[in-house]
Amino acid sequence: MNRLRSLRDDQGFAMLVVIVLMLVGGAFVAAALAAADSDQGSSRRSQDRKAAYAAAEAGIEYYKFHLAQDNDYWTQCTNVPAPSALNDEWNPDTSATDTRTNWRSVPGTSAEYAVELLPASGMRCDPTSTTTAQSTMLDATGVFRIRSTGRVNGVKRSIVATFRRPSFLDYIYFTDFEVLDPWVGNDPAACEAYRPARAGLGCTEISFGNGDKVQGPLHTNDSVQVSSSVTFGKYASDPIEIALDQPGTINGCPSCVTWTGTLRSPWDKLPLPTSNQALRTVAGQAGGIRLTGLNTVKLDAATDTIRVWKNLRPDQVTPTTAPTVTYNWPAKQVLYDDAGATGCAGTDQPKFANYFDDNTGCAELFISGTYDKPLTIGSAADIVVAPSAWKEGDASKSTSADLTNTGDAVLGLIANGFVRVWHPVNSCVSRQPEQTNLRIDAAILALHSFIVDNWSCGKLGTLSVNGAIAQKFRGPVAQPPNGYVKNYTYDSRLKYRNPPFFLAPVDVAWKVATQHEQVPAT
Repeated sequence: MNRLRSLRDDQGFAMLVVIVLMLVGGAFVAAALAAADSDQGSSRRSQDRKAAYAAAEAGIEYYKFHLAQDNDYWTQCTNVPAPSALNDEWNPDTSATDTRTNWRSVPGTSAEYAVELLPASGMRCDPTSTTTAQSTMLDATGVFRIRSTGRVNGVKRSIVATFRRPSFLDYIYFTDFEVLDPWVGNDPAACEAYRPARAGLGCTEISFGNGDKVQGPLHTNDSVQVSSSVTFGKYASDPIEIALDQPGTINGCPSCVTWTGTLRSPWDKLPLPTSNQALRTVAGQAGGIRLTGLNTVKLDAATDTIRVWKNLRPDQVTPTTAPTVTYNWPAKQVLYDDAGATGCAGTDQPKFANYFDDNTGCAELFISGTYDKPLTIGSAADIVVAPSAWKEGDASKSTSADLTNTGDAVLGLIANGFVRVWHPVNSCVSRQPEQTNLRIDAAILALHSFIVDNWSCGKLGTLSVNGAIAQKFRGPVAQPPNGYVKNYTYDSRLKYRNPPFFLAPVDVAWKVATQHEQVPAT
């Protein structure tokens, strides 16, 4: 009896169950601890990566702060007061150890950052003078780069920032004065005094209208006049900046404006360069092209050549007229036309009654053709967009003056005088066959005006400019119903890709044009 009872007794079974459950629970705890430990490592690395990136951003902000305090800070290279985070460019491909010596801590953290200067290709930044710093630190488009690297607990991340100055190339249309140039018909003294007084000074104010389209950002240091239908802007993000206080509705025709862009008025003024002499210097170096006097020039993308007819206007070039010289595309990507030995007869003011009087001593550069490589063209006087062979074949079918891009290049036109569209007229009754629609793909800077010759004679069609237009005084292109209807479209590449040597640094603040992470970090 006792034996059977002992066999049926379950004493000790509960203990066995408890032991098994404890083993299983222990296994779960161990797994949880292992997972937590793994997550902790992953979380730590993620935190370190974020902290390293934040430190790299702090380095960019550090450099921006010093640029805001001193616009010429970049010209000093690494020769700046201590404490400094600046280093010469460090190349990890040629250095086994990190030779950057100037690291700065991010306050309140264990993170650090170092800033490296990234001079133009093949250069080292030279702080011996502003001129040498420009030639070593800036590339041909007038921008410079830095790299900021942040590090924390052995984790590094790098950011490369490109700096450029706000300029007239940020706009499809830029003017200093919205009045006719004094050389064209106004009284110079009156026009120079025009802007402060705004009235009663005898200057001719030029209006928008006639279906004009300014498809991109616009800036004027003046105010604007509108006489009939016009569209400002292509996108809502396009700024329409009018420096002088502009009424809520545009004077002249309150209901005529279509505001696609965003009006900003009053707004800050921006400066224009005063000359293009720096371009002349570059063109005179090896790899540049410098011409003198009157020249007709045709660009040819198909052969990468530039053909020049010396002392000949386009109307004097025939199919049998051989070019004076044919150049290969210049390595410096700059062509400049200087004044000839005899200079201009009397005054170099333009002759709007009859352009056949252009003097061969003047720096008159007639230009047309196609391009697929970058180029900047300058002139001590005028650049005239005109057909390179006015009389080739049937004159009535040979009047296209297109200057067009056939690839992914940018072209710059800079004139100390005018950038003109050739429309030769002896009188409004007797004139050459008319140009119809006209296309110009270029960034245009006229230190006087961008203008159409004899704009009030003949109905000319649509003038399409794909690029940017900047001018001191506004040049007319039409007197409705005569002249051209404007169709100006901004080339957004100009915010980041300038024509070669197009801009010299001027006294405006630098800004970050692009910023991206470099992977892997240095």
